[in-house]
Amino acid sequence: MRPKSLQLTATATAQNVKMGPALRELYVINDGNNDVYLDFDNVATTSSGFKLHPGATLSISFDFVNMSYLTDAGTSKLYVIKVIQ
Repeated sequence: MRPKSLQLTATATAQNVKMGPALRELYVINDGNNDVYLDFDNVATTSSGFKLHPGATLSISFDFVNMSYLTDAGTSKLYVIKVIQ
């Protein structure tokens, strides 16, 4: 297994990033000052997305291809570490 990292900027407009095949584990760190909403294989919204508070880290391990993300206002920096086979 090898890790890959990404730096993303979440805005109030939903964005999508392809995680790629053979994803084993994913870590998402909200390094901003705003809540970030995440969804996997769906478009994130502020009402249906998983809320990641500022400074919080999410560790997730399940089968999905795309991650969608947005804030309810402003921007927030995300760091993503993907562990792939």
